[in-house]
Amino acid sequence: MSKTKYIFPITFLFACFLTFIIYLIPNEFNSQILKLIALISILYILFPFLKTNVKWVLYYFFCIDNYWWDKRVQRPRILIYISYFGIFYLSFAELKYGEKDVLGMITNFLFFLYLSFGVLLLGNFIWKSDFETSLLREIKVFISDEISLKLYSKNEIEDFIKDNIENIHSSSIDDFRDFLSGNPISNKIKWIGTSGKNVVTYTGLFYLTHTLVNEGKELFTKKQRRKFLEFICEKFEKYENDLSIAIKYENLNSAYSSFNLKKYSK
Repeated sequence: MSKTKYIFPITFLFACFLTFIIYLIPNEFNSQILKLIALISILYILFPFLKTNVKWVLYYFFCIDNYWWDKRVQRPRILIYISYFGIFYLSFAELKYGEKDVLGMITNFLFFLYLSFGVLLLGNFIWKSDFETSLLREIKVFISDEISLKLYSKNEIEDFIKDNIENIHSSSIDDFRDFLSGNPISNKIKWIGTSGKNVVTYTGLFYLTHTLVNEGKELFTKKQRRKFLEFICEKFEKYENDLSIAIKYENLNSAYSSFNLKKYSK
């Protein structure tokens, strides 16, 4: 969220600047100039949206692979656009602009403030990679703290099994396959990843589960952290010295505090 904190002061200053410009322009040109600014701003906001989604529509109807259209990111973008223009219409459609009295100047300022916010956020920020790793993640945490697996193809599931064959006891392979398929598992999955001293460690388990539910990009925090660790406790157990041992939340929480996701992923 480090970059988004600058959006509000920038939009405020830009709205002040545009309001001042309108104030200086002769009355007969106020309305035309204001409409021109609004038109340019709206086209700028809509351009990346249309560029992405018109391409998706064309790919869909001509049966071309559109794997690049990630619904986890694009659907929130569509919702943000719908919300933005819905509020825009309800708030500003019936108002008169260009007046130089106090009420008119306040109306112009609010109009420019909303447009500027849309230009910076919708026309720019939400189309950058930072959107998924910062603002989108915060929105999802705010809406829901639930943890769930993504959907994987059969080939992807077999790749996960192959990559973790040394960390999961042979008796748990079928359960692991059901787990990755989103099916109920008969027993907890026996995790045998060790540090080389026959002591089970959670580093590989954290990385695996991050990859499964969050693409391994960011550590969970707050309520989602608890849900994530409880998710692991529910689905996995340690397997040490031929014994199955329940994973305790307290131990898992302590280990997660020292887990360096970026360092491990390298």
